[in-house]
Amino acid sequence: MYNLEKTIFNIKTTIKNSIKSAIEKGVLKGDMNFDFEVEVPTEKGHGDLTTNVALISSKNFRTSPKNIAKSIIDNMDLALTDIEKIDIAGPGFINFYLKPDFFVNTLKEIKTLKDKYGILDYGKNEKIMIEFVSANPTGPMHM
Repeated sequence: MYNLEKTIFNIKTTIKNSIKSAIEKGVLKGDMNFDFEVEVPTEKGHGDLTTNVALISSKNFRTSPKNIAKSIIDNMDLALTDIEKIDIAGPGFINFYLKPDFFVNTLKEIKTLKDKYGILDYGKNEKIMIEFVSANPTGPMHM
């Protein structure tokens, strides 16, 4: 598995644990009935990874995304993560900056696996269809 995929999974798990902790402490009032993403941001200045969890959950917790983001960060255990720094940006995005070791380990993995790096067995040899929808809603569909 890619180092990035592992790191995204670990950060998402860390965020969920942080939210559970904040709910148990009464800092956040609500439940975990929502899904969120951790992804590579489109702009380089927004960290190595970012999440919209505070924006998505603001109706659920009935407070501002910035308050939610602060509660998440305050209850986060970073001990087993690749996170070096966290900040809150804009209306409540949480940006993560990864430790230099993450990048070094990724390069080591690429060197070790060579041509096999990036090959995943998600489909288990099953055929899949990937659909591309044109940005023009009146144009033809492409496959």
